[in-house]
Amino acid sequence: TWCPHCIRLLEFLRRERIPFQNFDVDEDDERWQEAMKLTGGIDIVPVVEKRGEVVFGAFNSSFEKRLRDLLQLTAR
Repeated sequence: TWCPHCIRLLEFLRRERIPFQNFDVDEDDERWQEAMKLTGGIDIVPVVEKRGEVVFGAFNSSFEKRLRDLLQLTAR
């Protein structure tokens, strides 16, 4: 709820009308452990996983490009 990169990710997903599940790793240690496994132990959010492929880190232009590739969205 406080992470600016997570907030930007959620705004992006809503704007693009991408269905998603949102997990608050601050409140759910099990989900935090899952996120840590997905990142190879790197302590960072947001983490996006789709069919075994993962994008994580600061929501910047590089993150958005990797996310668009993962979600098969055209660039804007």
